[in-house]
Amino acid sequence: MDPDPTGRENLVMAGGPTGMPRADVRTRAAQLPEHFRLAEIADRPSRICSGGRRRRFGLAAAPVHRPRILFFDEPTTGLAPRGRRDLWTVLEQPVADGTTVLPTTQYPEEAYHAGENLTLKNNDIGRHTWEAFIRRRRRAQCGSSSLTSARSFGVSGTFRLSRSGCPGTGSSSRRNRSGCSGSTPV
Repeated sequence: MDPDPTGRENLVMAGGPTGMPRADVRTRAAQLPEHFRLAEIADRPSRICSGGRRRRFGLAAAPVHRPRILFFDEPTTGLAPRGRRDLWTVLEQPVADGTTVLPTTQYPEEAYHAGENLTLKNNDIGRHTWEAFIRRRRRAQCGSSSLTSARSFGVSGTFRLSRSGCPGTGSSSRRNRSGCSGSTPV
């Protein structure tokens, strides 16, 4: 973010090179601070904002032009704990607007809030954290853990983890190579 313009002006500048009509860019620049919980500081110079708020303005600039897909690499880096939690809430708005949001994260709890399709790239350092998280999440949803091991994915794996109850309890349930019914390799 440029330190001299306001946060809102930075959003207008971010939408400029997208080919979007100027009036639409200004409308989006007026809406996005509200969605990203930045409305109270949107008209202040960026240089007086905290680092976390500048980071959130940077994230708010991404959906200015209403892209079909947004890639966020470690979007919570540099945010305070509350900002980290808030980010996943505010990213629901672009999704509600029809944008597919693809974030990366090291934190299982954040991945769980990011969506129902998770891609795990396992290595010896993070594998056990992910396995423990998945087991805890499954126990919370189903009363038991039916995931035998995330290691069975090999080096990496993609699966679907339902947040709306115990997956795989219907007649279409099938057990996949992870040993988890309702967990579907994609």
